[in-house]
Amino acid sequence: MNTKELYEKYSKGLTLLQIYNELRKVYGEEEALSEIQRIAKDFLIEEAKRDKYVFEKIFIQKFKDYHIENKELIISHIEWMIRFLRDVELLNSKESINLSGKECELGKILQNIRFEDDELDERVRNLHENLHRLAELIYKSLKEKDYLSALLNYTKCVKTSHSLINLLSFEALKLAEEANYDPLTGLLNRRQLYRILSDIADLAKLSGNPFTLAIIDIDNFKQINDKYGHIVGDCVLREVAQIMKKTFRKSDYLFRYGGEEFLVIMPSTTLEEGLKALERFRRNVERHRFSLDSKECPKVTVSIGVCGDYGRHEDIKTYIECADRKLYEAKRMGKNRVVWILSEKTS
Repeated sequence: MNTKELYEKYSKGLTLLQIYNELRKVYGEEEALSEIQRIAKDFLIEEAKRDKYVFEKIFIQKFKDYHIENKELIISHIEWMIRFLRDVELLNSKESINLSGKECELGKILQNIRFEDDELDERVRNLHENLHRLAELIYKSLKEKDYLSALLNYTKCVKTSHSLINLLSFEALKLAEEANYDPLTGLLNRRQLYRILSDIADLAKLSGNPFTLAIIDIDNFKQINDKYGHIVGDCVLREVAQIMKKTFRKSDYLFRYGGEEFLVIMPSTTLEEGLKALERFRRNVERHRFSLDSKECPKVTVSIGVCGDYGRHEDIKTYIECADRKLYEAKRMGKNRVVWILSEKTS
């Protein structure tokens, strides 16, 4: 089995340990260890080349075109990552970036600002610190020609970078334009949906990072409106939105999709991870006691349709259509449940 075949398997989810075990059957333990280092070196170069393209051709251009506050935060980080990825692609052990988290451009900016949301502020700083720590370990491994360790830390490093960009871009978009938010729930409205989904789908196709999309519908909402009135119905919508904000991550995108429907996009999230979060949200709604003053509290549940995908579809509307079909299936199965599909091509 040649390196190209192994890389294709690695890209599709085969672990390095599994590759090593395959090699050990052919070469024996000592030669397999030597061979896995060589393969890790090739993988590292290929991964860095691909990720550098994403950061140079997709990220940097998109954020330069955005008219948003604090975009210098994102651009400074992307430029730092491009230099880092160029070093990794060339296997340079002498860094061309500042490894000190306090002295890089983003670090300098973070020393002079603080986000209003304390949880967001803490997560951004922790991710930034962890990113620099991983980069330092990677340069050390390159110097020692320990390509296996470099590759393992590289995967964590790029994932950390994507999480950091998601957080920073979410905060920037949140501040950009109030018209993009639903006044009743405070969630994003449909004006931003297709642009955000397009960006996330483009990234998924280029990087292989999965994302999960879900449509959420409040069960029997018309009956709630008819029995308790529209004021109570609005209260239910607001509180469901609040439960969403508390359940999902700051880097996830939460929309009021229309009426009693909501939509969630979870970047860099496997289907398994997304289903755990969505099931937790479903239970949180089911257990929540809705505060409706002196009125009798209705029982509120939600049905959820989920599409998990690595970016296989050309038309971004397909993701929404997949989730929508599963939502109707959840309704037919008795409501108050999560129903999922991996993708149109793998279901």
